[in-house]
Amino acid sequence: MGIPPGSLEKAQQEHIKKARDAEKRGKPIADFDHGAWIAKAKKKPVRSKPYEVMTAAMQCKELADRSGWLALELAEVTKGAVDDSRYSF
Repeated sequence: MGIPPGSLEKAQQEHIKKARDAEKRGKPIADFDHGAWIAKAKKKPVRSKPYEVMTAAMQCKELADRSGWLALELAEVTKGAVDDSRYSF
């Protein structure tokens, strides 16, 4: 799971637009905080179907990192009482 490429830039542009509007009304707002936005942003899966092998999930994470995804996290998904682990982003 992570933040797709371009999402940070889009949020930054929206903030700039809101800041201009607020400035026109005489109520300036704080500057855009990258760290706070990344912490609050909704993370999306890199791949919809989980991997069955950890090495495949790690390779996907590397590729996603190279392609511009931010704040990537690896999550283990288990089903029921049987150890049917899968690895998802």
